[in-house]
Amino acid sequence: MPNIKFKPKDFVDDLVKAVPLFNKEGLQYRWSHKSFQEYFAAEFICRDSKDRQQDILKALNSSAKSEKYIFVLSLCYDIDYKSFRNALIIPYLKDFIFHFENKLKNWIISIVLTNQK
Repeated sequence: MPNIKFKPKDFVDDLVKAVPLFNKEGLQYRWSHKSFQEYFAAEFICRDSKDRQQDILKALNSSAKSEKYIFVLSLCYDIDYKSFRNALIIPYLKDFIFHFENKLKNWIISIVLTNQK
């Protein structure tokens, strides 16, 4: 917006004081609330990283620390359900069906046959 004139220091002061989106800690700035960070991460994943979105979602979901990403994944679900479904839900369901058809089904049959004796 070329008509808006401001000093960068005033802008930073607004972000820290007037609308406290960030906290100043020494020489660094941090998000004042983690949910802001998670929201913008989800927006980036779903809107700005379309070509890598499914890979990112899969990596977050399969990470050893996936519980840390639950809110980001939830936001991605809300922002772009179709891509979320294609990246995570459909593969999960296919894996479940495969597992059921190849493992659980045989286990259930063996239990039923054992109980019939």
